[in-house]
Amino acid sequence: MTPVYLKQVLENNYGSYVRPFLWYSGENKELVAREIRAIADAGAKEFVFENRGGDWFGTDFWWDIFGFVLDYAKSLGMRVWALDDSHVNTGSANDSLAKEENACYRAINLRMDMVDVVGPIAAGAVSLPRRTENEKIIKAVMYRRDPVSGISCGKPVDVTGNIQDGLCLIDLEEGIWRIYYIMTTDPKRHGLFGSYITMVSKESCRHLINEIHEKMYEHFSEYFGNTFAGFFSDEPAFGNCDGQYGPNAYNLRLGMPDKMFPWWHDFPQRLAERYNSTPEEVMTLLPALWDNVAEVSAPLRLAYMDIVSKLWQENFSEQLGQWCSSHHVEYIGHNLEDADAHMRTGWGCGHYFRSMKGQHMSGMDIVFDQITPGISSFNHAMADSARERTSPFYHYTLPKLAASLAHQTPHMKNRALSEVFGATGWTCGLSKMRSLFNHALIGGVNNYVPHAYAIPVPKVFESQADRANAAGSVTPPGYCMTYLPPTFHAGGYNPQFGVFGDIIRHVQRVSHIITHGQHRPDVAVYYCAESDWMNMAPYRSIDDVAMYLSRGGYDFEFLPLDAIANECTVKDKRLVMANESYPALILPMSGVIPEVLLEKITAFAEAGVQVFFTDALPERTEKAVIDPAVLENIRVLPCETLGSALAEFVKPALTVAPELPDLRRYSFVGSDGVKGEILLNASCRDMTFTLPEEYGIFYNPWSNKLYRIDNGSVELAAQTLAIVYAAAADESLEAIPALPVKWQTLDLDYNIYTRSASEKEFRLLRADSKAVNLNIAENLTRYCGEFRYESEFECSDPAAYSTLQIPQAGDAAQLIINGVDCGTDFGPCCRFNIAAALKAGKNSLIIKTWDNPAYADRQDDKSIGYGSWFPLQPHGFTGNLQIG
Repeated sequence: MTPVYLKQVLENNYGSYVRPFLWYSGENKELVAREIRAIADAGAKEFVFENRGGDWFGTDFWWDIFGFVLDYAKSLGMRVWALDDSHVNTGSANDSLAKEENACYRAINLRMDMVDVVGPIAAGAVSLPRRTENEKIIKAVMYRRDPVSGISCGKPVDVTGNIQDGLCLIDLEEGIWRIYYIMTTDPKRHGLFGSYITMVSKESCRHLINEIHEKMYEHFSEYFGNTFAGFFSDEPAFGNCDGQYGPNAYNLRLGMPDKMFPWWHDFPQRLAERYNSTPEEVMTLLPALWDNVAEVSAPLRLAYMDIVSKLWQENFSEQLGQWCSSHHVEYIGHNLEDADAHMRTGWGCGHYFRSMKGQHMSGMDIVFDQITPGISSFNHAMADSARERTSPFYHYTLPKLAASLAHQTPHMKNRALSEVFGATGWTCGLSKMRSLFNHALIGGVNNYVPHAYAIPVPKVFESQADRANAAGSVTPPGYCMTYLPPTFHAGGYNPQFGVFGDIIRHVQRVSHIITHGQHRPDVAVYYCAESDWMNMAPYRSIDDVAMYLSRGGYDFEFLPLDAIANECTVKDKRLVMANESYPALILPMSGVIPEVLLEKITAFAEAGVQVFFTDALPERTEKAVIDPAVLENIRVLPCETLGSALAEFVKPALTVAPELPDLRRYSFVGSDGVKGEILLNASCRDMTFTLPEEYGIFYNPWSNKLYRIDNGSVELAAQTLAIVYAAAADESLEAIPALPVKWQTLDLDYNIYTRSASEKEFRLLRADSKAVNLNIAENLTRYCGEFRYESEFECSDPAAYSTLQIPQAGDAAQLIINGVDCGTDFGPCCRFNIAAALKAGKNSLIIKTWDNPAYADRQDDKSIGYGSWFPLQPHGFTGNLQIG
């Protein structure tokens, strides 16, 4: 029996799951139309119009060009999305907050300065901290410091009224005292965020809608809900930072004295209600947000972050989502998630789940060099100012966050979206692109925004492309950026574009199956934002838990505290959330946990759910020390051996032999009740394993072919993805092609032809040549083109051979034997099934390969602009072929 949605993809009958960015930077309608056609040619049925580099949004020029985009897309049966601001990042409201009449909508942030003073002092004074004329001290408070630990403690002493003539007048008893000054921050400290909306004000967020959404609706209401699909938010932020990307953008937690934090006029009252206090008293407790104040810091920080993250949800995400729904369009996008920013302020959003609750799809992005295929269990170097990134977060955590939110939010309809490839550079070619897609797909992400189609061609080709026809005199002031590679079509100058379309179709097929399947995770993992918020004790990163579970063979789902506290129930000793259930809940080790979490997990354990902490049990809540007897039904498992330790209590839905840490899986069941598993070989080596007998169907989404599984045996090439089903295969199906036990070398000479990206016809490059390094032999280090290798070979026994491989290939290659297309495969080792093409006697052979502009589009010997440090792939291929 072939599962219903598998039948659909086999017939190339699937939904629309890919909507690339179309980067617009001032070009005319003719060139815009060209690029829209290229998007359609690659198999995408919609796109996101990305305004970049100009200040024309909301002008007659913009309304005219976007109206043309809508009309042209409509003529092709396509849908259009739009970025929800005049430029990245979402929040400038078309730069309107730079105007003084809109100053009331700008963010307010607080910072803290402090000084230690030893008493006794009578009738003394201390100087006030340095500050600008735009910074106002709103509270000055003194705390006594513990003489042993140095922790501030006791009752606060409000000395705000003692500020006079640049001094704070003091009378101190004996002891060590710390004086805290809480002040508003100068907007100049926040860079671009100095004139952005603030998520903690409903009116400020509404101003964005008034400036962007309402004006779009005023001009294009007839397209809403049909050709116009909706709005895309790109990396909105709290903005309480310097506005620069880099390490400091992410490491912004309460408990850090040098940081700034969001504030608004009603915060004293909000905090007082949460803290069961008065606004006046709460103001004297504010130093605990920055410094360790005994008995105050943990509950105050928890209350503060709970407030600001819920305000983002209500004021920004839900307000925008509700506006879009009422206007018959959808709201999508993503925040900046890197390096725990998803649970912090600054460039972050405070709480991943809350921040996108109003969207119609969850969101994430994989850009720059955030994933390097083959490096997943430790940090890797990046070609940016951060220098290193935490590989486990991008491999194991981020896609699961997106999928978990989509699964737990009914109005998202099981749709998790990822931007991919942005600013990754030309060295992200075809093989890397498919790998990056596969790494997101295996996490359950099923909608994509590839970045990008850009209308300007690479600079090296501008002379051929007549750039003068692109923008000319119509480019408004403010035009700056043109494109960030990779750009998929590049005005027709990217030879890899044809195969890019094949990759898009691969993604559409897998996404269709994910969308119409019900995820069935093995366990749930607590999303421990609250531990990070309090910053009062060490805690185990969710990245570690996600990595060790995945490498131990488990599929999982993240659960935030909101779900655990308010939505989860217990049925038949399983934790139930929305349409999913879990036999076990795993919590990352944390010295301090919220009291409500403690209450819930102890109740779950008593009801039969298996509850585990990694590494150690918690010691206290934000309010009190935990009685160990309360935790008697909760076990501890070592994180580093989580998979094997957990197996004693909970088995994964699928086990393979042997155990393979780099075999990733996503478990689902179709509407017809057939169980399925998406499998990814995340390593750089082939792997062979055995499945349980019930799995009889093997689907290769790249080739779009079904195979029969014999004796449970499966082979997966490096970085490839497949889907297996617990159903009997039709006996007429071909068995999974097995790799040859022995290979025979084909030492051939080739006529090598090439056609540069700017040429129409192929020309002979080398006659009767081995497959040599063309960078050396032909000095092609600044070349971009296609290559065609032609040769012949003899075969006396075609039945003895089924596979040909190119062990030292580049990005991708296509093989044609005797006029039969044997398909396209990806490097570094390309393999082809040749059983149907091979014949006795002489066989003709053609191998086609394609560059992208990585070698050609360079400035000062570097990849243009932003770019990765992935290695540049060879032109063509090198070395001998193998047949077996």
